[in-house]
Amino acid sequence: MLRGLAASMVVIHHSTQSWSQNLGKGVSAPTWEGGAAGVDIFFVISGFVMAISTIGREHKDHPALSFLERRLIRIFPLYWLVSLVYLLKVTIVRWYPRFAGSGQHVQTPLGYILSSFLLIPYRDSIGNIQPLLNVGWTLSFEMFFYFLFASALAFRIRVAYFLTPIMSILVVAGTLRGAHWPAILVLTDPILLEFLAGLLLGQLVIQGIRLNAASSALLLSLAPMLFFLSTDCWSIHTRPAMGSSGCSAGFSLCHA
Repeated sequence: MLRGLAASMVVIHHSTQSWSQNLGKGVSAPTWEGGAAGVDIFFVISGFVMAISTIGREHKDHPALSFLERRLIRIFPLYWLVSLVYLLKVTIVRWYPRFAGSGQHVQTPLGYILSSFLLIPYRDSIGNIQPLLNVGWTLSFEMFFYFLFASALAFRIRVAYFLTPIMSILVVAGTLRGAHWPAILVLTDPILLEFLAGLLLGQLVIQGIRLNAASSALLLSLAPMLFFLSTDCWSIHTRPAMGSSGCSAGFSLCHA
């Protein structure tokens, strides 16, 4: 249910963006930037699922390798296929500018292509830090979280004990970051705390700690309140508002 809600929000967000860019020329066309909060809900769910699905794996043989193998197989083949198709499109547009349309198109030097396919944060020719397939920026965060998670498994340390201080330190260090290296800008972003929130929620569930119906309903009601009160959901994408509403919804529904 929660994944469906998050997916619907993201679809509406991108649909209104596309409509504004392609059909709203010369007129004031609203876009639902607030729908991007669905990504934050996904990140909370990701942390939760990783906690639940890896119970006891730190005691098995080569737990980190088996964990990463499953994650890489799940993500990269499809991502590479879609990225190749998009790269073909960009190449055709460069060769035949009449197909370019009105939007900006990035240059594709080899370094950018390799970084995109490996999900390494990279600043494109337009100045954005995103891969060739721009919606793949979320996968950069996912893969970084997976590598941190695998590190805990490799050291055979309880994941919550390992990741809580590391991810907290990364976010604090991010306040001192410069604007020169895209990887630092992305991988110390406060959005990491959404994965951590889901992870800690999973640990509570594993330990048998659950919210009652009244508490779940209260948290669920806070999600839209935080969302609408903290941001102008039709024009401004405010990350803290998205994260707080996403975490509130995630905690309430996963405990319901």
